[in-house]
Amino acid sequence: MRTIKSVCLLATMILFVTACSQSNFSGESGNAVRTGNSVPQKPPCTGPSCDPAPPIAPPPPGPTPPDGLTPDNGGTTAIVETGLTLIRNPDVAKWQDCLFVNIVGQAPTDLGCNRPFAYSPTKITDATPRLVKVQTNTCNVLHVALKTSKANGTPVTDNVNTASNPNRFRTTKTGPYEFNVIANDNGDAQWNDLNVTIKGDGKIKFTIEGSNIPCDP
Repeated sequence: MRTIKSVCLLATMILFVTACSQSNFSGESGNAVRTGNSVPQKPPCTGPSCDPAPPIAPPPPGPTPPDGLTPDNGGTTAIVETGLTLIRNPDVAKWQDCLFVNIVGQAPTDLGCNRPFAYSPTKITDATPRLVKVQTNTCNVLHVALKTSKANGTPVTDNVNTASNPNRFRTTKTGPYEFNVIANDNGDAQWNDLNVTIKGDGKIKFTIEGSNIPCDP
């Protein structure tokens, strides 16, 4: 009887081993992957779309703002150009009166004449802004010079300006950054030989030399 049991046990073991070997499992681990049936690997990506998107570069810095006509400008004083508009009001001068202005220390700018030549019936009314060199962050004192020609073709015979002849000019403040200037070109009782309004662009402070009028705040 013991022999029969031994034979049965042996047969059972043989059947078990045979079944395991037919299941294609290795006997070393119950979690081993079946031989020849491994999970396929994803092929490597080779196209341009496989590369990660490059980082977005920050935009390049823009151009440095020009010095411009800013009243502040970082608190520094710099020479810049600003436009002055000259408005010609009715006058009674018979001679040619030409106006030149400049910030003290800078070259003068020609703002034009009241007529093409002395005794001309044609009066000039051009109001094109002229560029004048000025300074930021300061009260610019505008020097005004009146050059008079008393006859057609003759040289300028009189040069009246706000530095040496302030009594020949009368200045009135007519608005923000705006002055009315009248002048006497020959020292007589007639004050309406030149009558102009000088307007700034509202960015640069200025006043007229000899007027004792303070700059706009």
